[in-house]
Amino acid sequence: MEIFVMSKPKRKVATELTHAPARHRWTPPSESLATREISLFGGSSFRGVLVNPRTNREIMFESKLERDAIYILMANPDVAEIREQPAAVTYVDADGVTRSHTFDFEARTHKGIRHSIAVKYEAQVETSGIGDVVRLIEAQRPAGCGDFVHLRTERQITEVRADNARLIMRAYRFRVLSNVDQMREFVKSLNGAATIGSILRASIPGSDGYLALLCLVAEGDLIAIGNKPLSMMTLVRQPSVQAEMEGI
Repeated sequence: MEIFVMSKPKRKVATELTHAPARHRWTPPSESLATREISLFGGSSFRGVLVNPRTNREIMFESKLERDAIYILMANPDVAEIREQPAAVTYVDADGVTRSHTFDFEARTHKGIRHSIAVKYEAQVETSGIGDVVRLIEAQRPAGCGDFVHLRTERQITEVRADNARLIMRAYRFRVLSNVDQMREFVKSLNGAATIGSILRASIPGSDGYLALLCLVAEGDLIAIGNKPLSMMTLVRQPSVQAEMEGI
C-alpha cells in the first residue's frame, strides 16, 4: 500500500510503503475513477492516494477525514466498490436555483445498492451549508444520486474505527489463504461471542492466527463487537441477519 501526502509546511511528499512477502506478486493498480483530478501538490491540505486491496484500484483523498473514511469503507465487507468524486448531481436549492454537487464518495454494495457520501469536519458543516445540500438532494432524489445519501463527520469517522479498519485491511492485503481457511473452519463451531485471544489459543496461535482472524472480519465471516481498539480482549461473533452497510 502506498500513501502520498503533501503538507504545506514541510513541502515534501511522505510515502508509506508496506513491503509484501516475496510470494506476493505486485500488480500495478488501476487508475482512480474520480471525475476530476486531485492535485497532490497544492495548498496546505492533507492529500494522497490509497490502493484498495479488494479491487486494486487507486482512491484519492483530500483530507485526513476522507482518508479515514476510505479505510472504513474498504474494511466493510458489504462494500464491493468505492468511487471518489463521482459524477455531479443537480438539485434545486431553497431559492429555486438549480445547482450541482459532487459527493466525496459513492459506495456500491454487493447487492448493487449505491450510497452517496459527503464527508466534512463537524466544524465546517454549518459554514459550508453541506447539511442543507444533503437534505435537499435526499428529498429530491436527482438522477445519478445514490439509493441512500449520507453526511459523515468525525462523529462517525472516529479515529478508533479508522485505526481498526487500517489493521483489518493490512491483514487482508497480506493474507495467507491456508491460515484463513483453517481459521474459517474453526470459527464455524463458535457458539455466541468469544474473545480474539481465546480463539487464537484454541486454533492458530500468535500473529498468524491474529491476521487470519482479521481477514475473516474483512470478509464478513466474523463481526467485532464494540467500538474500542482491536485487541486480544475484543469479542467477536458470527454475523446474524443485519441491515446492509450497517454502521457506515
